[in-house]
Amino acid sequence: MAAGYAMSCLTRVYELAGPELESRRVEGLRRAAERNWLTALQQSGAAMSDPHHEAGARFQVYEDQKQAVPNLELAESPVWPPRERISKRSWREWIVEPPFVAPPVDDPLVESTAIEHRPRNYWMMGKRMPSLSFMTFASGFAFALYGLFVLACDVGGVAVGVFRTFGTNALVAYFLHHVIEEQVKPLVPEDSQLWYCLCGFALFFLLTYACVRYLEKQKIYVKL
Repeated sequence: MAAGYAMSCLTRVYELAGPELESRRVEGLRRAAERNWLTALQQSGAAMSDPHHEAGARFQVYEDQKQAVPNLELAESPVWPPRERISKRSWREWIVEPPFVAPPVDDPLVESTAIEHRPRNYWMMGKRMPSLSFMTFASGFAFALYGLFVLACDVGGVAVGVFRTFGTNALVAYFLHHVIEEQVKPLVPEDSQLWYCLCGFALFFLLTYACVRYLEKQKIYVKL
């Protein structure tokens, strides 16, 4: 976990602030407007009574132009931090926020064009990429949590029914939870309040548990 966090500190090199951040925000708006304009041209071209082959070619040209618009989410040098950003930095400027804490970003409730204050890079901790820092930290976290369960259950003799139900049919729970998640997810919009998200998670958890618990009562276990 310490090694993963140490690697993630390099993401501070890419952090934007002040005029640099404002310039990136304006550039992002300009490029978004350019993509929207090309999309509108595609739609208007499809509505025109052009011959089929001409409409298809026109659509592809606009699509190529959209793909050519650079994406500002990715840093220009995502793996090797620029040297000019490394020099003359105090030790405080290397400390990144701890894991499970979101990186700095514009408040989406204040601005509809909220952007992240750090372009995507190789060192930032995130599951979407996933980066080396994330995988290293996650591995350490999993080992530490597993160690706590060994101490509590194997050494201390603690037994919890919910963990027993999931643990004895873990393979079934693994496959079922994703299917159930996809059914519950549409019920929870992306702009939901925290309490509504917790209710959605409770529904997802209870449905998964009920399925695995039913199989446990029927003495049906799937193992490798």
